Amino acid sequence: MILGWLWLLSSMALAGDIHTGVPIHGVEGLGEPAFQTSNTGWTASVDEGFVRIYTSRTEAEAVEWVARMRESLARFKPAPNPDFVATSVADEAYGDGQSLLIFRDGNTGVLVRNKKDAVVWAEILQLAISDEAAPWPAPAKLVEGDGVWTVQAPTNAVHTAFEGGRLARHQGLTFTSPPRALIVWDKWGRATRSEMQAAGTGDQGVEATVP
Repeated sequence: MILGWLWLLSSMALAGDIHTGVPIHGVEGLGEPAFQTSNTGWTASVDEGFVRIYTSRTEAEAVEWVARMRESLARFKPAPNPDFVATSVADEAYGDGQSLLIFRDGNTGVLVRNKKDAVVWAEILQLAISDEAAPWPAPAKLVEGDGVWTVQAPTNAVHTAFEGGRLARHQGLTFTSPPRALIVWDKWGRATRSEMQAAGTGDQGVEATVP
């Protein structure tokens, strides 16, 4: 019985670290979102700098993202920042807090580059992380008809990207040669990447989905 309660409390604690994400609109000071790849996140400009935000399905994926960001900015020597961890609910943080700050809160990672106020924007974005209940974006589908392939994005998608393929002229997300992957983003900056079945298999759906 005691072990059962311990397991339940442990599960609840872990669940509390899985967030919905940072809204791509509505945070004062953030510019328009620019969507990158499904494993790097989205960016937005801020006064005298920019931010990059990544929300994954699991904490482990966010831990890996932080490691990649530290490696990509190794020239700035982003050392651990225990002060930010102590004054926030972040699980880990790196950078001097002035020109650079990288932090992770559960499954959400944030990178701030700024001339002087990196920690200020980090605090703003940490407070903006939402736990509002919202399903992860469903994968997009590719429907073939009359020799063309048309994208059907889920209703909660705010942006759809693709890899490969050949777009039909003046027909939106319609292809004369199908893409190899589709990526949809929702209003929380979460991405779902869909690998498409090879053309001619008769399967117009999704082969595999990787967030």
